[in-house]
This record gives sequence, C-alpha cells and structure tokens, in this order.
Amino acid sequence: MVDASRETLEIVKSAISHFQTDITGISGRSQNVADSILGEAHAKLSEAKNDVLNTENDIKNTENCICNLEEKIEQTKYCINQLEERVPFLQSKINALESQIDAMRQELSSLKAQLSNTEEDDERSRLQSQVHALETRIMSCESDLSDTKMELNDSERKKQELQGSLSGLKSQKDSYEAKLTTLKKKYNSEKDKLERLNNAYKKVEDDLKMYVSATKQFESSSNDISRRDKGAVEQCIQSIDGYLSVQI
Repeated sequence: MVDASRETLEIVKSAISHFQTDITGISGRSQNVADSILGEAHAKLSEAKNDVLNTENDIKNTENCICNLEEKIEQTKYCINQLEERVPFLQSKINALESQIDAMRQELSSLKAQLSNTEEDDERSRLQSQVHALETRIMSCESDLSDTKMELNDSERKKQELQGSLSGLKSQKDSYEAKLTTLKKKYNSEKDKLERLNNAYKKVEDDLKMYVSATKQFESSSNDISRRDKGAVEQCIQSIDGYLSVQI
C-alpha cells in the first residue's frame, strides 16, 4: 500500500515537472506571436499609407496637368482672337488695294490713250513720265496686295490649326478632369481604409499587450505554485522512503 502511494506521488511529481516544462517560456512564446501579428498588421498599415501617398501624388500631378492645359487653352484662345481681329483688317485692305489698282489702271489706260494721240514732244514726255510713275505705283500696290493676300491665307491657315489644337487641348483637359474625379474617389476610399486599419491596429496592439502581460503573470504564478506542489510531493516521497527504510 505504501509502495503504491509512493508510485502515485512519483507520477504526480512527473506531471508537475511536465507542466513546469510546458509553461516555462510561455510568455516569451506569446510575445513572439504578438510580435508576428503586429508585424503583419504594421505591414498592412504601411501599405495603406503608401497607397494614400501615391494617390495624393497622382492627384497633384493631375491637377498640375490641368493647370498647364488651362494656360495653353487661354493662350491658344488669345492667339485665335488676335487672328480673328486681324482678318477683317486684311480683307478691308485687300478690297481697298483692289479698288485703288482698278482706278489706277483706268487712269493709266486714259494716259496711254492721250499719249497715242499726242505728237508734241513736250506733251508726250510729260505723259510718258506720268505713265511711268503710275505703272510704278500700280506695281507697288500689286506687290502689297499679293503680300496682304498671302498674310490673309496664312492667318486663316493658322487660325484653323489653332482651332484644331484648341479642340485637342479641351479634350485632354476633359480626360484629366475625369481622371481627377476618379482619383479623388479613390483617395477618399483609401483614407477611410487607412483610418479603419489604424484604429484596428491600435486595438490589436492594446489587446496583445494585455495578452502578453497575462501570460507573464500566469507563467510566474504557475511556476511558483508548481514549485510549491512539487516540493510538497518530494517531501511526501522522502517521508515514505524514510518510513520504508525503518520498516526494512
């Protein structure tokens, strides 16, 4: 009967030793688990922060592009307006030159007719001088007319080109504005996600601190109890051994 009690106590002692082994370092293991969880959570939080920053940069770049396009649009409109103001002036100048040339040609025709009917040398010399001067003026006006028509054609061509460029710039601006709207929606969504992750991270961090603290207290108190229980069992075993030795 005494041997059986001693055997039972040995089993209890062994169980206590195993329990001590199991709980020894449990706080360290729980800390490792907590660190791993926080590491993953922090990585997700950092990723969300980077997403927000990247979208902020995209928004700034897009807004800058829109500002640049608006400047180009205004500049192009100004150039078109300048050409539109210039065109009527050129058209009026062309009409005036054509009328002036027609009048001088009629006058030239009249002078030539007079010249052909004049036999006096002095009169012929005077008329020839007038014909020459008038022909020179006509040539000058025709040259001016040609230059003005070329300028008008060039202005019309530039105006069409600028109007085409203006349409392209406006189309680009519309595209960037649509992109900006999408980016702002994305940014708001990412900001909400970041806030939720940040709140969740703080809660997880606090909960894990409490968990690690509890395991440390559990490990400490369990070790103390186990040592006391193991000491009591060992004392019983020693008493039984002493009893058995007396019996022998």
